[in-house]
Amino acid sequence: MKSLLFSFTFAALAFMTACGDHSSTIMKKTPAAADSPKPKHFVFIPGAFHAAWCWYKMQPLLSQNGNTSEAVDLPGHGLNAAAANSVTLESYVEAVGKVLDKYREPVILVGHSRAGIVLSQVAERMPEKSLRAGFRPDL
Repeated sequence: MKSLLFSFTFAALAFMTACGDHSSTIMKKTPAAADSPKPKHFVFIPGAFHAAWCWYKMQPLLSQNGNTSEAVDLPGHGLNAAAANSVTLESYVEAVGKVLDKYREPVILVGHSRAGIVLSQVAERMPEKSLRAGFRPDL
């Protein structure tokens, strides 16, 4: 349980890093106003020994202000039942790339732990799809 709490805490820090000055506005429910920031779409990438489930507490917080999010199950993790011999860094990058292909607007990529490697590869290969990227390595 402590590990999950630490992961969630670090993910929140990564989220705030990725959002820059707008993190408090994105997280706090505010009335609609002309000067409110445009809702963002977040793509969460899990770290080592995790899957999309590790982001379940973060996603409802984002939706309070109209933001949307999606958590990715990387190949061989969670509900993605890829064969173990096909799981590579390249397969992770391709899986996240397929998710990003669904969106016209850039997204905010958030990851932790090993996802930092995946996140940086995706952002480098698809700079037009990544508005910001933030990750927090595990300690």
